[in-house]
Amino acid sequence: MTKILLTSGLLVALFFSVLNGTCQKVRYTAMKTNVAPVLDGIASDECWADGTWGVLNKQWFSNRPMPDSSDFYARYKVVWTPEMIYVLMEITDDVFNDDIADPLTNYWEEDCIEIFIDEDKSGGDHKCCSQAYNAFAYHISPITLDAVDLSNDGDFVPKLFNNNVDIAVHSVGKLHTAEIAIRIFDDTFNEDNANTPLTLTPNKLMGFTMAYCEDDGKGREDFLATQPGGLDSWMNANLFGELLLSGTTVSVSTNPEKQLQVYPNPAHDKLYVSIPSVDMQSYELLNITGKTLLKGEFEKTGKEHVLNLSDIPSGLYILNLKSNKNMVSKKVVVY
Repeated sequence: MTKILLTSGLLVALFFSVLNGTCQKVRYTAMKTNVAPVLDGIASDECWADGTWGVLNKQWFSNRPMPDSSDFYARYKVVWTPEMIYVLMEITDDVFNDDIADPLTNYWEEDCIEIFIDEDKSGGDHKCCSQAYNAFAYHISPITLDAVDLSNDGDFVPKLFNNNVDIAVHSVGKLHTAEIAIRIFDDTFNEDNANTPLTLTPNKLMGFTMAYCEDDGKGREDFLATQPGGLDSWMNANLFGELLLSGTTVSVSTNPEKQLQVYPNPAHDKLYVSIPSVDMQSYELLNITGKTLLKGEFEKTGKEHVLNLSDIPSGLYILNLKSNKNMVSKKVVVY
């Protein structure tokens, strides 16, 4: 009997600690980067090389277990600059679903990334109306690239906040890589006026939780997050985890050649070459004996170029990228 009463007491204490937001906070410490990542859905930027992975390993549906990792698995990293925070998210999902045409209708029932931010870590309600911008709950579609949150225009009125959030997604099979840039605003945000994002500084501590609504075609089947919680966690900033902006800086080379991105690698029928700030003019694909199998010039329009590999046999190749001044070589595997 004593053991039963003790256990019941612990459960009651745990319930009230969760209700009041006093349970253990999951904190992610984000390093500063001196060069912001290029938003293209490719995790090759130098700023992503360091830092730890956070994992979405908490199920907010109390009656459901965590999904098998072959069905869904997600992890993330965060870096920051004075202007924005940047989130890298790797999503392994066997079904990527978006079948509701209106981005403001039942948006949580489709695959969507949720990022909860309480800029001053004040906690409390932020659902809508006068409390709407006490914190932000961005519902970001990795398919349509829309960001939705509830506004202060009335009771549960959603709006697009695409000016606050930028996202790029690149998918290879079941692996979907998202890069997200988020401007941080305080609770004086007014959607009817021009708003100036905050300038971020070291040691800033914010309320922060990453979550994901997973849909295999029948509506939201799993609600997964980084912070323990439940279905009320999205509306109560007391229940958010934490994001600490570290003063430690990821030293990123400003050498433009290192900003060249060639993906996917290994490649099959197409190879993408992203040239954000380098004036590369031509390319040449060589096999290991030095024979040229593919060559051409880059079009001047756009920064992402597509090379057709449909006639290239499987094997290891060297891709030479040439400008007037130099040449950059990349190893490429074709399968």
